Amino acid sequence: MRRPRALARRTRAAVARTPLLIAVILAVLGGLVIATAAGLIAWVVLGTNREPAAPLDITKLALVVAGGVGGAVALVVAYRRQRDLESARFIERFGAAATQLGSPHTAVRIAGVYAMAVVADESAGDRRQQCIDVLCGLIGGKRGATRLGFVIFSS
Repeated sequence: MRRPRALARRTRAAVARTPLLIAVILAVLGGLVIATAAGLIAWVVLGTNREPAAPLDITKLALVVAGGVGGAVALVVAYRRQRDLESARFIERFGAAATQLGSPHTAVRIAGVYAMAVVADESAGDRRQQCIDVLCGLIGGKRGATRLGFVIFSS
C-alpha cells in the first residue's frame, strides 16, 4: 500500500519542479503522439483510397489539431494556476494558525492548536507533516512547563 503513495509523491514532486514551458511542450507532444497513433490505426483498419484530399478537408484537420493543442496548453496552465492557488491558501492558513499558537492568551493558543489540526487534516504529504512538526514542537517542552495554559507532564 505504501508503494503507490510513494510513487504518487514522487510524481507530484516531479510535476511541481517541471517548468511551465516544458510541461506545455510535453502535453503537446503527448497529444500529437496520441493523434498520430489514432490516425495510423484508422488508416490500417479503414484502408486508404488513392484520391487526394480536398483543401477544405485539410483546413478542417488543421483547425482541429490547432484546437487540440490549444486545449492541451489551456489545461496545463489551468492546472498550474490551481496548484499555485492551493499552495497560497495553505501558506495563508498555516501562517494564521502559527500566529495564534504564539499568542500570549491561552484561549487563542488553544484555538491555534485546533486551527493547525484542521490545516493538517486538509493537507497531504509534506504539508501535513509540517503542521504535525509545529504541534509537536509546541508540546515538546521541559517537565512541568506550561505552554498552552496547562501543565505538560513528561515521563
